[in-house]
Amino acid sequence: VKIDGYSQTLRLIEDNFEVTRGSIDDDHPANLFEFPYDWRRDNRFTARQLKRLIDRRLPQWRTASGASDARVILIGHSMGGLVSRYYLEVLEGWRDCRALITFGTPFRGAPNAVNYVANGYKQLFLDLTEVMRSFTSVYQLLPIYKSVEIDGAYHRVAETDGIPGIDRERAAQALSFHREIEAAVTEHRRSLEYLEQGYRILPVVGTRQPTWQSAHVTEGRVTVDDTLPAGIDARLGDGDGTVPMLSA
Repeated sequence: VKIDGYSQTLRLIEDNFEVTRGSIDDDHPANLFEFPYDWRRDNRFTARQLKRLIDRRLPQWRTASGASDARVILIGHSMGGLVSRYYLEVLEGWRDCRALITFGTPFRGAPNAVNYVANGYKQLFLDLTEVMRSFTSVYQLLPIYKSVEIDGAYHRVAETDGIPGIDRERAAQALSFHREIEAAVTEHRRSLEYLEQGYRILPVVGTRQPTWQSAHVTEGRVTVDDTLPAGIDARLGDGDGTVPMLSA
């Protein structure tokens, strides 16, 4: 089953900019590529694939176009923004990038992921619960802020025992993915070159849609709702229906 929203985005780019569409499967010089990837896998793995693609194709375009200072503009939807951010910061891709544009990327995770992992994921006659729980990438979508309420106090998923259906060790490993990015950003911000020549982040953020903001553990059950966790500014209390505004 294919949900095709990307073709329209590509047509929009081609209609408004001088671009040459390319394929990741050939070596013809081009400067507009779709980057498909296996979204079930660890986003670190995918980021390394992205780095290999850019390291190969960007020099080709610089030579063919004569623009020796050409840099990449990445457009990431949802998890694609997390892949891009890891590439840019942890894998040092920022040196070759001009901008990162994201659409609904859960930079800090989303309570939807808590619900899917804890309570299961069923569509029509299919029960995909165990399948979803096996994906490293789904764990990397868990909120990294204190979003789970237990007995009146909010906790991080990765730092909390006893959340039904969630493997704390795997949640901690997923949190380390985000901490790697944060540590790289902190280190890079000490660099004048990074501050003056680094990439810009342009997040496109959906708002004013009912969006789950937190999870609650009560009598061995996990529920999610639109209650803002303690300490979150009320102006951030919505989102795009999936990703909270504070995360995107």
